[in-house]
Amino acid sequence: MDPLAKPSIRYGHSPGHTDVCYDDSGRYILSCGTDGDVRIWDGFNDSDAMSYQIGDKVFAVLYKNHKFYTASDVNSIQIYTFPDGIADGMVTRFTAPANHMCFNRAGTILVAGASDFMIKITDVRSSKQKSLQGHEAPILSVALHPKGLFLASSSCDGSYRVWSMSTHTSVKTWNGLARYSDVSLAKSLCRLCWDPLGENLLVPVEKEIIVYDTKTWNKTAALTDAKIKDTISILMFSSCQKYLAATCFDGLLLIFDWSKRLCIQSYKHEKTFTAISWNPIKNNEIVFTDNEGQIGLFENVLSTAASKNASAEQPAVTTPNPASSAVDNNLDDDDIFDDLDDEMLSGAIGPDIPSVDAGEQSDNEFTAKLNPEAIFDDDALKDGASNMSDGESTTTDQPLKPTAAVPYNEPKILVQKPFQPGSTPDHLSQRFMKWNSVGIVKQYNADGENSIDIEFHDTAVHHSMHLNNNVGYTMADISKECVLLGSPNDEESGRSKLTCLHFAAWDNSKEWSITLPEEEEILAITAAETWVAMATSEQLLRLFTMTGIQKEILTLAGPIVCLAGFKDFLMVVYHRGGGLPGEQCLGIDLYQLTSKKKCILKDLLPRSPKSFLCWAGFSAEGTPFYMDSSGMLNMLNRKFGNSWTPACDTKSFAKGKSDHFWIISILESQQQIR
Repeated sequence: MDPLAKPSIRYGHSPGHTDVCYDDSGRYILSCGTDGDVRIWDGFNDSDAMSYQIGDKVFAVLYKNHKFYTASDVNSIQIYTFPDGIADGMVTRFTAPANHMCFNRAGTILVAGASDFMIKITDVRSSKQKSLQGHEAPILSVALHPKGLFLASSSCDGSYRVWSMSTHTSVKTWNGLARYSDVSLAKSLCRLCWDPLGENLLVPVEKEIIVYDTKTWNKTAALTDAKIKDTISILMFSSCQKYLAATCFDGLLLIFDWSKRLCIQSYKHEKTFTAISWNPIKNNEIVFTDNEGQIGLFENVLSTAASKNASAEQPAVTTPNPASSAVDNNLDDDDIFDDLDDEMLSGAIGPDIPSVDAGEQSDNEFTAKLNPEAIFDDDALKDGASNMSDGESTTTDQPLKPTAAVPYNEPKILVQKPFQPGSTPDHLSQRFMKWNSVGIVKQYNADGENSIDIEFHDTAVHHSMHLNNNVGYTMADISKECVLLGSPNDEESGRSKLTCLHFAAWDNSKEWSITLPEEEEILAITAAETWVAMATSEQLLRLFTMTGIQKEILTLAGPIVCLAGFKDFLMVVYHRGGGLPGEQCLGIDLYQLTSKKKCILKDLLPRSPKSFLCWAGFSAEGTPFYMDSSGMLNMLNRKFGNSWTPACDTKSFAKGKSDHFWIISILESQQQIR
C-alpha cells in the first residue's frame, strides 16, 4: 500500500460541519460552512475567493448545470447562479434543515434529506415533488441509482433503505448503524453510494464497507483494511469510476481499487473529514473539508501508473442536457411524479431561465462527410482551380478518398419562461403576485390555506380585500379600475381561468370570468384603465373591455415573456427567434389601443450581454421602461427613432453582488425610481 503525500491545507470556514464540491470543469471549488457563507475558489490557491452570505449556517452545497444549490438553516434548498451567486429560486422546503442532497446524472432530479425525517424528490424543471416517509430520525445521506431506478438513504435511526423511484415505496430496509438523536452527534455521516454500473450498493457500516447486489439485495462482499480503527463515514467513487475513496471518523482516508476490491493508498489526517470530492477532470486530485473548517487538497492520490491509466480511460466530461434525461436514465423523470399528493412547486426568483455560457453546446451531434483536404488546404484548392480549364468537367473517375467525420454541435438556445413584472416566484408559501404604484396583491399558500390579500396605497381608490384562492390563481395585476387574476390549467378540468374584479363599475356587475378552451393556458396578464389583456400558450393575445367583452384576438410572433399596460398603451415582450449561443432574442411590440388602434413599435429588445429580462412597464408619464438581470434600466427614446437609452445602472447602487432592485414605479419628472 502506497502512502498518500501530505495534503495542502488552508482556512476555509468557521469550525464545524463544512461541505465541498467541484464544478464540472474541475477548476472551481465550492465550499460552505457554519459561518453561513458559500465560497467559490478559482483553484485551491485562490487568495480572493468569491464569498456569498446564504444564511447563518449552510450545511450542504452542490453544483449542477451552471448553478449551485445550498441547504441552509432556513430549511430550504435554494438555487444560485454560478459564479455570480445571484438567487435564482427555491427547489423545496422542509420543516428542519436539509443535511444532504444529490442529483441524477442529467441534473433534472434533485433528492434531499432533512432533519425532519423527510426525503423529497424534486424535478427542477417543473418543480413537481414527491415526499418519502419511513425513517424515524434525521436523514444522514441520500444517493440516486446511476440509471434512476432506486434511491438509497441512511438515517440516525440506525437504518438504511432502498426506495423504488417508480412506486416511491421502500424496497429493502437494513438495520445496523449506530443510533443518534441528531446529525451533529453522529460519528458517521454514512454517505453511501452506488457502483458506477449500478450493480451494487455500498454502505459504510462500522469498520466495513458492505456491498449489496441490486438484483437480490444480498450482501456479496465487505471491504475493510487493517488500518481502519474507527467508523467509516464517507464513500465516493472517482470520476474515472475505477477508485473508491473512504474516510473514517478518526481522519483516515483510504483509496480502494474497485476492480480488485483492495486498498491501495491511505493517509491519516489530524481532524475529522466532513466532505470529500474527486476532481471530475483530474482523477488524482481530491479536495476535502474537516470539522475545523479547513479545506485541503490531495494532489497525487493515485500511483503514477494508476493515474496515467485513469486519465487515459477517463470518459469525456460533458454538461448533460436536461431535455435528454430519458437517454441518461432508464426511468422517465415524469414517472417519478405520478399520483402526486404533495405541494406543487413552480417558478424561480426572477424569470426562470437556464444560465448558459457563450459558446456552450448541446450533446446532440451529427456528422457530415467532408474532405478534410478540401477544407483546410488552401493550396490544394488553388492548385485544383488552376489545373482546370474552362471546358473541363469537375467530375473524375478516380475513386474518392476516405472522408472524415466532422462533428457539429448545435448551440443551446435560451428560452426565458413567462413571468409577471413585479411578482415573486409562485412556489413560495407567501409571495407578491403584484406590487406596483397602485397597490399590492399578496398570496398565502401554507398550512392548508390558500388566500389572496389586496391592499391599495391610496385607500380612496378602494378598501383592502381578502379572497379565498380556491381556483388557484398564480398571476395578478392591479390598476385603479380593477384587479385581474389568472390561473394556469386546472388539474381536474385542464382549463385556465381569467377573473376581473371591476370595483369601479357603476352597476352591480363588479366581477366577471373567462374560462379558456382546453389545452390553452394563460401565461401572462395585464390590466389598464379601460381594458385588460392576456397572452396564452397558443401564442394568442386576447384583449377585453373592462366589462368582459373580448374585442380583439392577435397572433403573437413567438412565445410570450411578459405583458405591461398603461392607459392606452400595451407592451408585449416575446421570443422572436433563436439567439446566439448564451443569448436570447426577444422582440417587443407596442400597441396604442385608442379608437384608431395601431402598432407603433415592433422591434428587437436590446439587453446587456448574457442577461434576461427582469421587469417591464411604464413610467408615470407613459414612457416604456425595462430592466434586465444586469441591473440596467432602459427607456424608450422616441426622439431618436424609437431607440432604447440606458437610464440607470441599478447595480451601481447595490451594496453586494446578490442585491437587486425591485421596481415599483418610475417618475420621470422627478427623476425618481421607486
